[in-house]
Amino acid sequence: MTVRGFLAARPDTLLAHLIATGVGEFVYRITQLLTVALAGWVLGAADLGVIGIAWSLTAIAAGIVQAGSEHAGTHRLAVSPPDQGARILTDVSALKLGLILAAVPVLFGVQTVLGYVDAGSRLQLAAQVCSMALVSLGYGWALNGLGRFYEQGLIRLFQGLATLVLLVLLLLVFRSPLAVPVAEGAAAMLAIVVARRRLGPFARLSLPSLTAVRELARPAIPLGFAATVGTVIWQAPILSAARWTPIEEVSHLSVLFRLMLGLHPFLNVALQTIYPSLARTMASDPHRGREMVFVLTLHASVAMTAVVVVLAGMSEILVPTILGPHFPQAAPLFRLLVPVMVPFTIAAALTSALVARGQARTIVCVTTATAAMAAVASNGAFWLWPTATGALVFHGVLWGQAAMTGIAAWRCGVIGRPAAAWNVWLNPLTLGRMVHLERAGTMSGASLHPAK
Repeated sequence: MTVRGFLAARPDTLLAHLIATGVGEFVYRITQLLTVALAGWVLGAADLGVIGIAWSLTAIAAGIVQAGSEHAGTHRLAVSPPDQGARILTDVSALKLGLILAAVPVLFGVQTVLGYVDAGSRLQLAAQVCSMALVSLGYGWALNGLGRFYEQGLIRLFQGLATLVLLVLLLLVFRSPLAVPVAEGAAAMLAIVVARRRLGPFARLSLPSLTAVRELARPAIPLGFAATVGTVIWQAPILSAARWTPIEEVSHLSVLFRLMLGLHPFLNVALQTIYPSLARTMASDPHRGREMVFVLTLHASVAMTAVVVVLAGMSEILVPTILGPHFPQAAPLFRLLVPVMVPFTIAAALTSALVARGQARTIVCVTTATAAMAAVASNGAFWLWPTATGALVFHGVLWGQAAMTGIAAWRCGVIGRPAAAWNVWLNPLTLGRMVHLERAGTMSGASLHPAK
């Protein structure tokens, strides 16, 4: 196939999948940012700092509770007969409950080490744990596993809007940091009710099988551990600041990191959409797979660079508008911090390729090394420089992660420079055409090389 024919292909399937899985997630994340903004405007910096510490701790726990369990559960749904669906949902929920109960003493232990042992901080963490439990027990993953992407998106949209509406109502009568986890938990409960109705017989209650739960835990816990370590990387600056800096500085970092993490789901949805095609290409044609990884990494990093430039340029307007007048130093700090999303995007794209190649151990090693580097660098920076600007050390951490992931990807043979002309692999449509042609079964006949 010539370049003209190659670029004339229409990636309709990719676009439809992106829309189906992305719209609900987009609205959900926007409402999360609006929730932070509303809390910042109404409660102020100190109370938002208390919320941020509890949120950071439960975000780490959510990694092992949700990521591994849902990944293993989705796989079970995909390979099991339909009449086993209800049993799988029950077993996944039971595993999640067990992991939540195991995480509770650890979370309160870490909070004690950080020095937040007052009654208000304890109560805030308890409320946040309950909220995290309700969010984790949702059924969005099951709808996704059953291929009901539009319903999953609608439920995420509903959950986000419900959180925002409930928070507004609560703050009118109850101006406390507890209003945030209460609103999030109540919205999650409503989303569970709606999802159960949509799942119908799949969601019928039954007693879990201990044997099945143990079998599910074998792949789920390692995957959850990797997700938790990845979350630790992003929460290390906030928790280190909580140890060494005033609560107002912690508040600044909590809000700014949540703003930056708001970009992560959109990148994640794109990578998840492309992943099946990437995995099949890596398995059937490793050379073409290496080209595809190069194009994916290049386009993702260029796109994120453009987003970073826009956000940095708008920081003086964007940050005060979102956070309110309680964060006068947040805009300059956001402008300095937001470029960390570029190395993060590079590492995420290469990690997706390593997953497709089955290099789970390599990913765990790189992620664990990065988490250790983040913990040491963040604590050292805030010990020497006990202000929010100490978080700038995070640039070195994420560029280190990108470099380690790139070296690992190169050594594992999952990335290579395309032999095509630069005007082909720099074309923003090239990646979509590659995915479309692979799905259409015409990949073997397609070429990135220009016609002679």
